[in-house]
Amino acid sequence: MVYLDGAKYYNSTDATFSEYFFTNLTVGRNYLIEIAARNRIGEGAKAQITLLAASLPPKLQLPDFMSATLTSITVNASKPLYTGGSDIIKFVYRRNNGPLTDF
Repeated sequence: MVYLDGAKYYNSTDATFSEYFFTNLTVGRNYLIEIAARNRIGEGAKAQITLLAASLPPKLQLPDFMSATLTSITVNASKPLYTGGSDIIKFVYRRNNGPLTDF
C-alpha cells in the first residue's frame, strides 16, 4: 500500500512492486509518503518519509556586466522569480576561456 498525506493512494497486488512515481504534485509543498507491505494476514507497519515536491530552477537570464579590468570581469546574476519550489542556495559560475588562437 502507498499512502499520500495519510490517504490510500495506490494499492498494488504485485509482489515485485518496488517503486512508485507520484504525479500531479504541487511544487513547493511537503508531502507525507508512507509505504506498507501486505500479506494475507494483513498490513504491516508503515515506513514514512516527508519530501518536498520541487524541480530544478529555470535557466537564468544572461548576467549583467558590472565592470572589467585587464585581468578580471565582474558580472551579477539576478535571482529568478520561479525557484523550482525550493530556495536558491547559491549561484554557480563557470568560465570558458574560449578557443586557443595563435596571433
